[in-house]
Amino acid sequence: MTKMNEINGMKEEQLARLLVERRNALREAYFQLSGGKLKNSRVIRVARKDIARILTRLALLRQIA
Repeated sequence: MTKMNEINGMKEEQLARLLVERRNALREAYFQLSGGKLKNSRVIRVARKDIARILTRLALLRQIA
């Protein structure tokens, strides 16, 4: 899980890269879940929250600029 302090310290390019990584991780978790191979379903919840945090920060940065 990425903390807001870490996210707030990142630049827009870093946030965009992190967003892609988290979306890929979420996609993989859903594939594993559908295949019955996912051991810890909390991974999905954490990834979704991270994505929401990143999108919120990106929206704030774009609103300021």
